[in-house]
Amino acid sequence: ADRIEYVAPTDEGLLGEHAPTEDEIREIVAHRKEVEVAPGSNVVMLLDHSVEQMELDGSSRKIVTQILMAVNDTGRDQLTAQVLEYGRRKLYEAYAVAPDGTRSEATSIRDEEVRFGELKVGSTIVIQYRLDSYPMGYLARYPDRRWFFHAPGGQFERSEYVLILPKEMPFSEWGKGSWTRDEKIK
Repeated sequence: ADRIEYVAPTDEGLLGEHAPTEDEIREIVAHRKEVEVAPGSNVVMLLDHSVEQMELDGSSRKIVTQILMAVNDTGRDQLTAQVLEYGRRKLYEAYAVAPDGTRSEATSIRDEEVRFGELKVGSTIVIQYRLDSYPMGYLARYPDRRWFFHAPGGQFERSEYVLILPKEMPFSEWGKGSWTRDEKIK
């Protein structure tokens, strides 16, 4: 059953409700040249999005979506190889868009690494994947997650982390810097 779910197109449920759609991704890529690049940026993270659904046993499922644009040679080199999070993954999207709008698929997908060939300054890469994680053996019922809304050498235009928890799961958080939180109960 796990294998069939893994290879078959599925309804992602709550994850799918909060994950960026193909249309939203296309819209962000279409407007990438309108972004004002901050001095010192090598890469502009047009979208850094993760929606994660946790279970009481500490297991989780999430969909990660990243749209990155190379600003200079250093940024272009950084984008050629992207390392995905460890776990059982299902890759939905992995492609690059050249400055002239030409789309090309990833040249290599092996283990946790996705490689893109012949990127240019101004190229944009799109990666979207699902990650299923089992509970950790140590303190399995006390999962710990971290999310960074910034990084050195990068400019973040939109960074969003959506966490879906069962009502009975206790939750505590800690944050530093400027960020906002929105809570909904279904």
